[in-house]
Amino acid sequence: MKKALFWKLIIVMLAISLLGACSQAKPESTSTAEREISGKLVIFHAGSLTVPVDKLTEAFHKEYPNVTFETEGGGSRTIARKVSELGREADLVMSA
Repeated sequence: MKKALFWKLIIVMLAISLLGACSQAKPESTSTAEREISGKLVIFHAGSLTVPVDKLTEAFHKEYPNVTFETEGGGSRTIARKVSELGREADLVMSA
């Protein structure tokens, strides 16, 4: 029981720190090149990270509307296996 609570707290703290980093004010001297970022970002994540990943992608999309996200949740071992054994490509892999 204590072990499960410990990992839940770690996940929550990670999510809060990531959201805090995303919500920091941008400097006034943002170049036009930074605003023109576009493309697709593929994220494989643990199912337990679905809510933080959704919030992060939403916040990022507000700043860079030309970036699309393709997120895929699952068990940590399953998402690792997608990359290592099945040869699927991801820009970011987040396990719990």
